[in-house]
Amino acid sequence: MRRIQKYIAPVLIICFAGCLCSCDNETGGEYRTIETVAQDRLTIAFRKGDRLRDTVTAALKVLADEGVTAQISVRWFGRDITMIEGRRSATAELGYTIEPRTFIAGLCASGPPMNVRQQDKYSGFDAELAAAVCEKLGWELKLRAVLPENAAVELAAGNIDAAWGLGGADADAFDLSPPYTDNRTVLIVPSRSGIKKTGHLNGKTLGIRNSDTYLLETGAAFISGMEKINVYFDSGALFTALNNGQCDAVLTDSLVLAYYLFVNGKT
Repeated sequence: MRRIQKYIAPVLIICFAGCLCSCDNETGGEYRTIETVAQDRLTIAFRKGDRLRDTVTAALKVLADEGVTAQISVRWFGRDITMIEGRRSATAELGYTIEPRTFIAGLCASGPPMNVRQQDKYSGFDAELAAAVCEKLGWELKLRAVLPENAAVELAAGNIDAAWGLGGADADAFDLSPPYTDNRTVLIVPSRSGIKKTGHLNGKTLGIRNSDTYLLETGAAFISGMEKINVYFDSGALFTALNNGQCDAVLTDSLVLAYYLFVNGKT
């Protein structure tokens, strides 16, 4: 019977220094990507009929034209991972006056690089992007962390004005911004392991973040063949376990992988 073990202790980013190298899905580098388990595009979700969607989208287009979205991306990933169409006149073309207001953004992604919370302060790619939008529009920004599955309830209750960084959102339930970046859930192994396909994982140990355990229900064939699944508090602990040989393979987001490679100077 497959065993699932949880590892709770968080690991700081400093633990990764010197551990990560470039990711290559064939050969070379520290890691090999052997399967893409899921693929999605991140959007911003709004209440149905709320023109905040158009206002925020227009601001993002202006910021993209000015190079601001690319600058924020480079700070967190070392390259521009955004897919926002730039248009300098986007806000002027809205056809209505943008009034001052307080904008409450619910951050759906948890942990670096998208959302990093220290006491009552937030940083991260999504947090900085929301801050740039509000600065452009002359709005005051308030940030909250929300669970993606609670986004509809939080919006309906008026607790947030937007669910930022929502993947797989139902267009029938929300008004959605255009996607602003791609994200993939990837299965990676150390290149030195010699594992080159999922069939080689039978009887091995899989590592996964606590927030991603729903992926175990995808029915992917390689999951049923794993001897043990270790669940870790965050991506820091996940990568440390992979580097130390406690796991043979891990599931992680491509954005998380890109971030950790960048901060360790391996991109």
